[in-house]
Amino acid sequence: MLATALQGTRIVLDAATAAGTVSKVLLVSSIVAIMWDWWERGRNYVYTEQDWTLDSSVQLNTYAYCKRESERLAYKIAEGQTWKLVTLNPGIVFGPVATPKLAKSLSVLAPIVEHMNGKKYPFTSN
Repeated sequence: MLATALQGTRIVLDAATAAGTVSKVLLVSSIVAIMWDWWERGRNYVYTEQDWTLDSSVQLNTYAYCKRESERLAYKIAEGQTWKLVTLNPGIVFGPVATPKLAKSLSVLAPIVEHMNGKKYPFTSN
């Protein structure tokens, strides 16, 4: 899984460099790249751009490890490039569901997802 994540990051950023016309690259990563380990740092810890998920935590979650390492690679590749790297680390991304059946872990979000599949959005007016 890690090799695939790193390869994908490298391919996209190499293409941006080769194009010669790209001024900014937006990498949508995940909050887990920087704070999968909130319980280790405590609830009152203030995260900054300098923070990465701790090594002890990535052993618990392959996804967090891949996100962290892909983002680190992206910053390394971005050094000295003519384009600027910008990253977003969302905690969750909402959108239409690709399959008719929700995974058990997503069932708590079912009411919100149902609204996003053609019905009104929750917490908004008509």
